Amino acid sequence: PLFVMNVYDRVVPNYATETLWVLSSGVCIVFLFDLVMKSLRAYFIDVAGKRSDILLSSNTFARVMDIRMQERPARVGSFANNLQEFDTFREFFTSTTLVALIDLPFILLFLLLIYGIGGSVVLVPVVIIPLTILISLTLQKPLEKVINETFAESSKKHAMLIESLTALDAIKGSRAEGVMQRRWEQFNARLARLALRSRLLSTGTMNVVQFFTQLSTVAVVIMGVYAIMEGELSVGGLIACTILTGRCLAPMGQVAAIFTRYHHSVAAFKSINRMMNLPVERPAGRKFLHRPRLNGDIQLNNLTFCYPGTKIPALRNVNLRIAAGEKVAVIGKTGSGKSTLQRLLMNFYQPTEGSILVSGTDINQLDPAELRGSISYMPQDVMLLDGTVRENIALSAPLSTDSAVMRAAAIAGIDDYINQHPQGYDLQVGERGSNLSGGQKQAVTIARALITEAPVVLMDEPTTAMDSTTEMLFQQRFRPYIENRTLILITHKSSMLALVDRLIVLNDGMVVADGPKQDVLNALAGRN
Repeated sequence: PLFVMNVYDRVVPNYATETLWVLSSGVCIVFLFDLVMKSLRAYFIDVAGKRSDILLSSNTFARVMDIRMQERPARVGSFANNLQEFDTFREFFTSTTLVALIDLPFILLFLLLIYGIGGSVVLVPVVIIPLTILISLTLQKPLEKVINETFAESSKKHAMLIESLTALDAIKGSRAEGVMQRRWEQFNARLARLALRSRLLSTGTMNVVQFFTQLSTVAVVIMGVYAIMEGELSVGGLIACTILTGRCLAPMGQVAAIFTRYHHSVAAFKSINRMMNLPVERPAGRKFLHRPRLNGDIQLNNLTFCYPGTKIPALRNVNLRIAAGEKVAVIGKTGSGKSTLQRLLMNFYQPTEGSILVSGTDINQLDPAELRGSISYMPQDVMLLDGTVRENIALSAPLSTDSAVMRAAAIAGIDDYINQHPQGYDLQVGERGSNLSGGQKQAVTIARALITEAPVVLMDEPTTAMDSTTEMLFQQRFRPYIENRTLILITHKSSMLALVDRLIVLNDGMVVADGPKQDVLNALAGRN
């Protein structure tokens, strides 16, 4: 603006071409310096943003992995969508936002320049700027409401998508594709309506700012013409004031966009903050007892447990003692509390009442990782991760040697299939083990548990997907492995009871029988 003013006021009337070239050279140097400074500013902001992004993302995922199971949100898809909203929160602090905020203080500088050149002309931007801010703020409340509704609806839609993909076999088997399609379309319709309202409000804000920016140009020209007629302003000064007014109001458009991004980021932040405030297994400042290897002696004292949101106990007043090296099976009808018992032993959930002692120490005093490192654990729900057979077997012991992987696979009975396959242990199992049969997935999960060679073996229905021949082979290979270990076996299959010496019978969350295997079986047979 100052360059243009001097050209019109000094160069053109006097035909001073030498002055023109001097001024032009100076302006080019200033532009070059401005380019370098903007590039450096963007670079340093992006580098700082990248570092903070990596740090925040890492801390967020670590927090998710440390959340207590009983505090985990019930809808996994919605929870995953909330984690994805971390990107929305992160993008608010990108270079675009920071540059806009950095430019705001320069508005005062531009106003001082306009006042120095045009005097009263400065009243135009002084009036327009607070007016645009006031109108933008007025539209923010309804915009915030729409964005929050959109966020909640988007989480539900994502939860339904994850649920549908996970249960695709069941949906097709039940011929429920039409039902799921209607639900999906209903979600899309609601989101489309919310998106339309959001766009109308955000574009309305931008249009108002643009309208006042254009109006300010006209107002500056009108006031400038009267100032020229009174001899208070030159033509070059008017042009400079017009340009400076545009520069002065330019950040207002960015501020309107920042308001919209701000509401999105606040909604994302609230969701992430709720997740970060969930109770974790290793709270800050908590010190655990260091017992890296436990001997396998387990004791349950007056154990009662209710799942979150329920008042009916899944386990009631359970008192048990399992000595180190003992082989025990826990049996009972469906819903009797067998799987709940193994979740409590793994410290996935905390007892509502009572305590669990391992090697004489309450498990709440032990680091969860060290406790689980002393238990070879196989859950009832088989879950393989996308990767190779080797990676899935060695998941709990990533530094295991090939011989250890092969030994665990041999005990589990998966070695024959793997050895005959061209890809061997590099065979890709697919997502959730989709490339393997049910029995093969179960065998890989068994191998994953056994590779840790822990003093306690805890298995929940380990052979439900195996045929009788494969199960018999597994028992033959498994028996020597557990010779000096504690075995806690949860099963419905009577054939698996050959591995144990003691039976514990659960019914409605209570221990109704406990003793030597044959005595308990005879008692149950007599009762029947």
